[in-house]
Amino acid sequence: INAEYGAANLSMGSILSYMAGGATDPEVQLQLHLLPTGSPPDDTSNQRSGRVGYCFSGGGTRAFTCTLGYLRALHHAGLLRSDDLLSCVSGGSWACNAFAFGAASEGTLLGGPPLPPSSLTRSTLQEPKAGYLGTAATAGVLKELLELAMTEKWNQIWLDAIAQTFLEEYGIPSDATFTSSEQAANEIRARNPGVANIIWPKPGRPQPVTNATLIGPSSAAPFRTHTMLPLEITPEFTGVSGTHQVTYDSATARPTPYTIGGRVETLGFGSELAEGDANTANASTSSLFSLKQAIGFSSAAFAVAAGSVAGTDILAPPIRYWSPDEVGAHGTDGSADGFVDLSETTEMLCGDGGSLENFGLVPMLRRGIERVVVFVDTSTPLSLDLKRGAPLQLGQIDMFLPGLFGLEFEGMDGQYWLNKGCDVSHNLVFADGENQFWDMVQQLQHKKRSGVAVTAQSHLHVLPNEFWGLEGGTQVEVCWVYLEAVPEWHQHLPQDVRDLLSDPDEDLFQNFPHYSTVHQNSGFSLLQLTMEQVNLLSHLCSWVCEQGGILDFVGETN
Repeated sequence: INAEYGAANLSMGSILSYMAGGATDPEVQLQLHLLPTGSPPDDTSNQRSGRVGYCFSGGGTRAFTCTLGYLRALHHAGLLRSDDLLSCVSGGSWACNAFAFGAASEGTLLGGPPLPPSSLTRSTLQEPKAGYLGTAATAGVLKELLELAMTEKWNQIWLDAIAQTFLEEYGIPSDATFTSSEQAANEIRARNPGVANIIWPKPGRPQPVTNATLIGPSSAAPFRTHTMLPLEITPEFTGVSGTHQVTYDSATARPTPYTIGGRVETLGFGSELAEGDANTANASTSSLFSLKQAIGFSSAAFAVAAGSVAGTDILAPPIRYWSPDEVGAHGTDGSADGFVDLSETTEMLCGDGGSLENFGLVPMLRRGIERVVVFVDTSTPLSLDLKRGAPLQLGQIDMFLPGLFGLEFEGMDGQYWLNKGCDVSHNLVFADGENQFWDMVQQLQHKKRSGVAVTAQSHLHVLPNEFWGLEGGTQVEVCWVYLEAVPEWHQHLPQDVRDLLSDPDEDLFQNFPHYSTVHQNSGFSLLQLTMEQVNLLSHLCSWVCEQGGILDFVGETN
């Protein structure tokens, strides 16, 4: 580390600054709207029947890069509409939020139009472009983390490093709170004169739905077992769908029941509650909820593990939490489980949305969206040995797909995944799951054997799911897009690029397209990719989007 970045210089001043947590801003008084459980999602009013939900999976800079490629093709085809939704997790959330809020034009942010494989020469792949989001994947996030660790509170360094890399470099003020439009911002300011710094997606761009996980109260950490809940962040409202009565299994603290559920206007998520009822609340905060927190929470893959080991919970990003459902049920005069009274909050640890569901699919189902595209930007190649009736083995298919259909990998039940910091046991959302799963798999395998873009289409009936606040009873058309090497694309690449891809001793494109989520490259790279790696993968994904039937699937409704 010294050789790479220079010796660390820890002064007593920096230590005291870290312990104190830095200066705080003046308190802002807030009047907030609430959406208790049972209310429709905030972004379903005035929607056209043909709106599309795009789901971009997690997977670090691999998923970030893939998402840029898909967005490039969709934008170039004119298929991204302002009332469509970009549901995103982890690395996918970095790309979707930077695209939605980025100051530059869509073409600049996405690096220009899609290029055919024959145009992807070494010089083209190496070319940096001003304002191109792909450059963020080449940044030294580990260096940022090490530098911030000298001066910042440790539970903030991930948020700050990710914000600097994926937001600030593109003219997006990461500490600003955010909403859905200029009109919404003006309405917020009219109720809350103390709110000044607020941003919204650029006109015409889809709204992001960022998915994270509520891990549990910091006072109960370390946890012996986890009871994680899905945290959904939109420009208008943020919170947990469904009302949950939870007692966290702490290794050190006494069991305390909590009521978790409902959504609060996003700028006030993390505020201190003063009073409220079912639909409104008065609160105060010295720090409005920010875009930095949204994408930092969604991608904090280490947070669940950190909450399991004594002393390391200081790494997990926290948020002050109070339950809108509990406020609606009792008002601010009654008592609430888990709180001394409703004017008090508890500090909750937050983490990666992929700890529960790595696609952001369920929030689209909850909205009743009839056509959804799921981009599975996985590190796991699809096995052609996977056969109907045979036990599912880990490593044969992306680990998050079977659970949506009620299937498990052999020998890996819910407790196995909890021990790994994941919980996929609540994810059954599709009827006739076994048949539908195998039909999807066979379509994907057929495309892979044929050497073309690996996609499948399913017509599915949605089941009720109390954990996710999903009523069910609807139907959905899903286009599955599975990340794979595509010989039809590969054969048109320039010869020197093909040689690099096929050389087992060449590290540059090792694992392509399934780059490792961390440490794809040697040294202190952590999440870092090279410009060539970014451009080759993103243009593969653009090509898949154009040639794999996705544009036709979306165009039928748009």
